[in-house]
Amino acid sequence: MASIRKRGSSYLIVVSMGYDYNGKRINPRQKTVHPPEGLTPRQVEKWLNEQAVLFERECRHTPQPVQQLTLAKYIDVWLEQVAPKKLAASTLVPSVSAIRRSWIPVRVTIHSSLVSKTPANSSFVTIRSGT
Repeated sequence: MASIRKRGSSYLIVVSMGYDYNGKRINPRQKTVHPPEGLTPRQVEKWLNEQAVLFERECRHTPQPVQQLTLAKYIDVWLEQVAPKKLAASTLVPSVSAIRRSWIPVRVTIHSSLVSKTPANSSFVTIRSGT
């Protein structure tokens, strides 16, 4: 929701942009508007509310800077914020366990006898099947 403050003959509209995935507050967006001349106080209030709604829509549809977000962090955010609103409880519980089992990265230790470097480029690693 946008907040509106009177600043002399103009008005300041401030839209909170929420928080990023680290919990840090994103800087709010601001816009100064000047109401048209000849409006009654009631009409000015209605015009300001319309301007606030339009500015808030503009701010919400503006993409935020891309942040480095790993799949594991995104899954955690999705499971905490999105899934409870979008999924029924009977769907959520099996989905959470399946996601945690399948998608959350697991540290794997590979025995050195199974790893060989390719001769063309030493940065590529191939894993042979162990027999």
